Amino acid sequence: TTLYGGQEYELVAAQFKATGSDITVKKVAVTIVHGDLDNPSEADAFPWQAFTSLALYDGSTKLAEIVPSQTNAIENTFAQSYTFNISGLNWVIPNNTTKVLTVKGTTVINPVSTAADDHNWTITIEADQLVYTDTAGVNYSSATGSDVSRLNLKLSSTQKATATVSLATDNPKSSNVIVS
Repeated sequence: TTLYGGQEYELVAAQFKATGSDITVKKVAVTIVHGDLDNPSEADAFPWQAFTSLALYDGSTKLAEIVPSQTNAIENTFAQSYTFNISGLNWVIPNNTTKVLTVKGTTVINPVSTAADDHNWTITIEADQLVYTDTAGVNYSSATGSDVSRLNLKLSSTQKATATVSLATDNPKSSNVIVS
Protein backbone atom coordinates (compact mmCIF):
# COMPACT_ATOMS: atom_id res chain seq x y z
CA THR A 1 0.00 0.00 0.00
CA THR A 2 1.31 3.43 -0.90
CA LEU A 3 0.58 6.33 1.45
CA TYR A 4 0.63 9.66 -0.38
CA GLY A 5 1.69 12.85 1.36
CA GLY A 6 -0.78 15.12 3.13
CA GLN A 7 -3.58 12.57 3.50
CA GLU A 8 -5.15 10.63 6.38
CA TYR A 9 -5.11 6.84 6.22
CA GLU A 10 -6.42 3.99 8.35
CA LEU A 11 -3.11 2.40 9.29
CA VAL A 12 -4.13 -0.56 11.46
CA ALA A 13 -7.19 -1.74 13.39
CA ALA A 14 -7.64 -4.22 16.23
CA GLN A 15 -10.72 -5.86 17.68
CA PHE A 16 -11.23 -5.76 21.46
CA LYS A 17 -13.71 -7.80 23.50
CA ALA A 18 -14.54 -7.35 27.17
CA THR A 19 -15.33 -10.55 29.06
CA GLY A 20 -16.26 -10.88 32.72
CA SER A 21 -17.06 -7.18 33.18
CA ASP A 22 -17.01 -3.85 31.41
CA ILE A 23 -13.52 -2.53 30.79
CA THR A 24 -12.25 1.01 30.37
CA VAL A 25 -9.18 1.34 28.16
CA LYS A 26 -6.79 3.98 29.51
CA LYS A 27 -3.68 3.64 27.26
CA VAL A 28 -2.81 2.12 23.90
CA ALA A 29 0.74 1.67 22.59
CA VAL A 30 1.44 2.01 18.87
CA THR A 31 4.84 1.03 17.47
CA ILE A 32 6.07 2.38 14.15
CA VAL A 33 8.98 0.63 12.43
CA HIS A 34 10.83 1.79 9.32
CA GLY A 35 12.70 -0.91 7.39
CA ASP A 36 13.60 -4.39 8.52
CA LEU A 37 14.46 -4.88 12.22
CA ASP A 38 16.79 -7.72 11.23
CA ASN A 39 18.83 -5.30 9.10
CA PRO A 40 19.93 -2.32 11.24
CA SER A 41 21.72 -0.72 8.28
CA GLU A 42 18.25 0.28 7.04
CA ALA A 43 17.76 2.50 10.12
CA ASP A 44 17.46 5.88 8.46
CA ALA A 45 14.04 7.49 9.12
CA PHE A 46 11.96 8.68 12.05
CA PRO A 47 8.16 8.40 12.38
CA TRP A 48 7.80 12.18 12.65
CA GLN A 49 9.39 12.42 9.19
CA ALA A 50 6.47 10.35 7.87
CA PHE A 51 3.43 11.26 9.99
CA THR A 52 2.13 14.61 11.26
CA SER A 53 -0.48 12.98 13.52
CA LEU A 54 -1.65 9.64 14.88
CA ALA A 55 -5.23 9.26 16.08
CA LEU A 56 -7.31 6.52 17.70
CA TYR A 57 -10.89 6.01 16.51
CA ASP A 58 -13.86 3.98 17.71
CA GLY A 59 -15.82 3.91 14.46
CA SER A 60 -16.11 7.55 13.41
CA THR A 61 -15.49 8.86 16.95
CA LYS A 62 -12.00 10.22 17.55
CA LEU A 63 -10.79 9.10 20.99
CA ALA A 64 -7.35 10.74 21.04
CA GLU A 65 -4.71 12.26 18.81
CA ILE A 66 -0.99 12.89 19.16
CA VAL A 67 1.67 14.60 17.09
CA PRO A 68 4.57 12.12 16.78
CA SER A 69 7.84 13.67 17.89
CA GLN A 70 11.10 12.73 19.50
CA THR A 71 9.82 13.99 22.87
CA ASN A 72 6.79 11.67 23.05
CA ALA A 73 8.41 8.60 21.49
CA ILE A 74 10.06 5.63 23.17
CA GLU A 75 13.10 4.74 21.08
CA ASN A 76 13.41 0.97 20.57
CA THR A 77 16.00 1.14 17.76
CA PHE A 78 17.54 4.45 16.66
CA ALA A 79 15.99 5.84 13.45
CA GLN A 80 13.99 2.65 12.98
CA SER A 81 11.55 1.58 15.74
CA TYR A 82 9.58 3.87 18.06
CA THR A 83 6.63 3.31 20.39
CA PHE A 84 4.03 5.98 21.11
CA ASN A 85 1.86 5.69 24.22
CA ILE A 86 -1.52 7.27 23.61
CA SER A 87 -2.99 7.78 27.06
CA GLY A 88 -5.77 9.71 28.75
CA LEU A 89 -8.40 7.48 27.17
CA ASN A 90 -11.67 6.53 28.81
CA TRP A 91 -12.84 4.14 26.10
CA VAL A 92 -15.49 1.86 27.59
CA ILE A 93 -16.09 -1.60 26.17
CA PRO A 94 -19.23 -3.16 27.72
CA ASN A 95 -19.12 -6.76 28.97
CA ASN A 96 -19.43 -9.36 26.17
CA THR A 97 -19.19 -6.63 23.54
CA THR A 98 -16.65 -6.36 20.75
CA LYS A 99 -15.35 -2.99 19.54
CA VAL A 100 -12.80 -2.05 16.90
CA LEU A 101 -10.02 0.44 17.57
CA THR A 102 -8.55 2.04 14.45
CA VAL A 103 -5.24 3.90 14.27
CA LYS A 104 -5.31 6.63 11.63
CA GLY A 105 -2.29 8.59 10.54
CA THR A 106 -1.85 11.77 8.54
CA THR A 107 1.22 11.72 6.34
CA VAL A 108 3.60 14.65 5.90
CA ILE A 109 3.07 16.53 2.65
CA ASN A 110 6.56 16.04 1.22
CA PRO A 111 8.49 13.40 3.17
CA VAL A 112 12.27 13.40 3.25
CA SER A 113 13.84 10.90 0.88
CA THR A 114 14.87 8.49 3.66
CA ALA A 115 11.24 8.25 4.86
CA ALA A 116 9.95 7.67 1.34
CA ASP A 117 12.65 5.32 0.11
CA ASP A 118 12.22 1.64 -0.72
CA HIS A 119 12.00 0.55 2.92
CA ASN A 120 8.58 -0.29 4.30
CA TRP A 121 6.76 1.09 7.32
CA THR A 122 5.05 -1.23 9.82
CA ILE A 123 2.42 -0.03 12.31
CA THR A 124 1.59 -2.23 15.34
CA ILE A 125 -0.95 -2.05 18.16
CA GLU A 126 0.89 -3.65 21.09
CA ALA A 127 -1.28 -6.15 23.04
CA ASP A 128 1.19 -6.39 25.91
CA GLN A 129 1.18 -2.62 26.54
CA LEU A 130 -2.56 -2.01 26.77
CA VAL A 131 -3.68 -0.44 30.06
CA TYR A 132 -7.30 -0.83 31.17
CA THR A 133 -9.48 -1.17 34.26
CA ASP A 134 -12.45 -3.40 35.01
CA THR A 135 -15.64 -2.42 36.87
CA ALA A 136 -13.98 -3.27 40.19
CA GLY A 137 -11.27 -0.68 39.43
CA VAL A 138 -8.48 -3.26 39.02
CA ASN A 139 -5.75 -2.04 36.63
CA TYR A 140 -4.36 -4.35 33.95
CA SER A 141 -1.37 -3.76 31.68
CA SER A 142 -1.68 -6.59 29.19
CA ALA A 143 -4.40 -8.11 27.05
CA THR A 144 -4.81 -11.67 25.88
CA GLY A 145 -4.23 -12.18 22.20
CA SER A 146 -1.41 -10.93 20.06
CA ASP A 147 -0.07 -7.73 18.57
CA VAL A 148 -1.88 -6.49 15.48
CA SER A 149 0.34 -5.18 12.68
CA ARG A 150 0.04 -3.75 9.23
CA LEU A 151 3.09 -4.37 7.08
CA ASN A 152 4.56 -3.10 3.83
CA LEU A 153 3.32 0.49 3.88
CA LYS A 154 5.25 2.73 1.48
CA LEU A 155 5.40 6.50 1.76
CA SER A 156 5.34 8.77 -1.27
CA SER A 157 5.13 12.49 -1.96
CA THR A 158 1.83 14.20 -2.50
CA GLN A 159 -0.07 12.58 -5.33
CA LYS A 160 0.09 14.76 -8.43
CA ALA A 161 -3.25 16.20 -9.46
CA THR A 162 -4.34 16.15 -13.08
CA ALA A 163 -7.11 17.98 -14.90
CA THR A 164 -8.68 17.03 -18.21
CA VAL A 165 -10.49 19.59 -20.36
CA SER A 166 -12.73 18.39 -23.13
CA LEU A 167 -15.42 19.80 -25.38
CA ALA A 168 -18.99 19.41 -24.17
CA THR A 169 -20.96 18.90 -27.37
CA ASP A 170 -24.21 20.30 -25.96
CA ASN A 171 -22.74 23.35 -24.23
CA PRO A 172 -22.17 26.07 -25.16
CA LYS A 173 -24.78 26.40 -27.87
CA SER A 174 -23.66 27.70 -31.25
CA SER A 175 -23.39 31.47 -31.15
CA ASN A 176 -20.98 34.33 -31.60
CA VAL A 177 -18.26 34.52 -28.96
CA ILE A 178 -16.19 37.56 -28.04
CA VAL A 179 -12.79 36.66 -26.60
CA SER A 180 -10.14 39.04 -25.34
